[in-house]
Amino acid sequence: MSAGWEAVLESCLRLVTPCGREVVARPYALGRILAAPVMIDRDYPAGDLSMMDGYAIEAATGGTLQVQGENTPGRGPGDPLTTGTARRIFTGAELPAGATRVIPQELVQRDGDIIRIVETPGTDFVRQRGSEGRRGAVALAAGTRLGAADLAILASVGAMQLEVTARPRIAHLVTGDEVMAHSEQGEPGTRIRDSNSDLVAAILRGVGQTVLDHRRVHDDRDATCHVVAEMAKDCDVLLISGGASVGDHDHARAALESAGFRFEAHGLEVRPGRPIGLARRGDQWAVALPGNPVSHLVALHLFVLPLLLALEGEPLRGPRLLRGVLDRPPGGGVPRRDTFWPSAMSWIDDAWRLTPCRFLSSGDLLGIAGANALLLLRAGAALPQAGDAIFFLSLAPEFSNASPA
Repeated sequence: MSAGWEAVLESCLRLVTPCGREVVARPYALGRILAAPVMIDRDYPAGDLSMMDGYAIEAATGGTLQVQGENTPGRGPGDPLTTGTARRIFTGAELPAGATRVIPQELVQRDGDIIRIVETPGTDFVRQRGSEGRRGAVALAAGTRLGAADLAILASVGAMQLEVTARPRIAHLVTGDEVMAHSEQGEPGTRIRDSNSDLVAAILRGVGQTVLDHRRVHDDRDATCHVVAEMAKDCDVLLISGGASVGDHDHARAALESAGFRFEAHGLEVRPGRPIGLARRGDQWAVALPGNPVSHLVALHLFVLPLLLALEGEPLRGPRLLRGVLDRPPGGGVPRRDTFWPSAMSWIDDAWRLTPCRFLSSGDLLGIAGANALLLLRAGAALPQAGDAIFFLSLAPEFSNASPA
């Protein structure tokens, strides 16, 4: 069936069942999603700690105080503070019992073991016990995608093993008699080197995903059906490059249907990439991708990444469009389908500026050198001109969770 790409994606994502849960060690959890909250194991800080190098005292006071001993980090509070005395203390050290504040050393005059406070600051320079977190409270909530700072938090609360959502197992099949390995030499104009495998693997790595099973097959229906059936036995998502259309040598749809997949959509109203198909077998998914590399680039960002994120347990959502300003108009006339034009984005004068790349066809991979965004041209709308506000999809992994402008 043919339908608007946004409606199709939304309906498909609602059918997604996340892949479940697993346990990983904290050092390997970067980029993973917590499936269960992590609790704080003790009060943070565990005692009243000094924020400065200086002197711990009982309260703001004038006159002189006798210095008795010193407190250094990690050595505990030591003996209680007695009246008329001060304790030399260093940043991060625990205050002795009886002390309520720290006077920075630059605000004190010292003569031997006697100090005189020359200025009383307006703050006590003390990190109070439990002020940053109480034992039993939530350190990180379920649903948190773990970044570097999150891993540091988990280390600080002693979390060693983490329950996270499972990532989908991904398989990738490349089809086509014309496709050859990188090291091969083909006759000019008849065979092409496989660029889609590198494109798929790189885009998936950008969001922490990995292709676990990668194969190639010629344009033979029986062979394609056999390989698809084998690969579908042990994956959550099967990506098929090429063979997505309805020509005599396009076998992706027939092979998936033979393996028991039911197509939720095929032939989406988007350019490039209209022959794309989304199919499902129970909780498994398959995506038939048009063979041309620019179509791959668009389809992977519009459909495959949202599908993988949903399977990993992300809240259901489609690609997030950002707002920018067009540097110069793209070529061509009024688009008949929603078109995603490869473009270069850059931050200039407090705005994203979009410069369309050369886009001769969905096979023009060399023309999109430098593309890091997809400019959205709506079907039937007049082409935007230089200086117009436009919407675009960033191809940079760090924008995968960006909010719309």
